[in-house]
Amino acid sequence: MSSATPALIAAAAGVGFGHAIMPDHWIPLAVVGRTQRYPIGRVARLSGLAGVAHVLVSLVLGGIIIAVGLQLRSQVESAQNTIVGAVLLATGIGFV
Repeated sequence: MSSATPALIAAAAGVGFGHAIMPDHWIPLAVVGRTQRYPIGRVARLSGLAGVAHVLVSLVLGGIIIAVGLQLRSQVESAQNTIVGAVLLATGIGFV
């Protein structure tokens, strides 16, 4: 284990907490629970299920992005200078 591991874990936990308390993550569940008059236990179970599904979908999408990225790595590396130049030009034009 690296000496940076605890800092990385703390940073990931902080980002995860900040992400979880965003209103777009909990308000829909609170509204559904209140309008349907669900008991707090049911809302908690639904929230837990939504959280697990959210993490699993994020992991699957991340894996797909990694797989696609590895397949396209050589094409991107060969066009890297052109891509960076185009992004810089587009950014400059956007600021103008």
